[in-house]
Amino acid sequence: MRCDRCQTFIPKKMNQCPSCGYWQFRGEAASDDDALIPLSEVDESALETRYQTGRWDRVWGGSVEPGISRIGVYFIGGYPGSGKSTLSLQTLAPIVEVEERPALYLGNEQGGAEIKKMARRIGMKRFDLVYVPKIRGGITYPLSNSILSCNPCCIIQDSLPGNEGASLVESASILSGLKDIADTECPVIVVNHVNSEGEMAGWMQLEHLVTGVYMLEPTHRRDDPWRRFRAMKNRMGRTESMILEMGDKGLFAHPDACPCHVCKKEALHAGKR
Repeated sequence: MRCDRCQTFIPKKMNQCPSCGYWQFRGEAASDDDALIPLSEVDESALETRYQTGRWDRVWGGSVEPGISRIGVYFIGGYPGSGKSTLSLQTLAPIVEVEERPALYLGNEQGGAEIKKMARRIGMKRFDLVYVPKIRGGITYPLSNSILSCNPCCIIQDSLPGNEGASLVESASILSGLKDIADTECPVIVVNHVNSEGEMAGWMQLEHLVTGVYMLEPTHRRDDPWRRFRAMKNRMGRTESMILEMGDKGLFAHPDACPCHVCKKEALHAGKR
């Protein structure tokens, strides 16, 4: 639902608006008989349904149930140039092809021409189904009904406005709205930055609103092509990590038992955990 005062999205279990603090009035259940249901009757079908997008799916979802949950909100951070936007777009591309309906790439820091160039580099096929803002940073939140009327199959929010200090309230409000949209079986990937210490801005205060928190980190030096893609938190399964390499056509995952020295070190690292 939206706040009665400022129209911000409010998570279903909250009665106070995270943006303006206004308390909402919500009517009581029609009767006590309608307030509870047996756990055996809870519908879990949406949780079981996942999109398969590439070898990195075992990090997104875990080794038992790899893939992107259709109702998931995923927080991914990393240094500038680490490949966050590339991996997000590579994850979105097969979802669009399967669903054959629009997706939204809401880039606050990249213009449409840059996003199109990146989409061409990774070999995306359905340019006609990926919608971007006409003006960089020109989208307002919460997302309007006219924007959502296209019934998107996936949303990339790159990046999240205002993640520090007082603006963290704004970030929480935006994430709450995106979570409500994800509940309609429209997964959301939120791209975020890291600070000089290599920590993702604001994620400790926002992690309760997302399905998982992920990082793309350099394995050695920041200018190396190899990155470790790891899950810091995954509500749907075990946290996993793997090595990805940036190439001319985007990020790619090495095959199992790859003999390169980076993969050998990663296997040794995983064995020690």
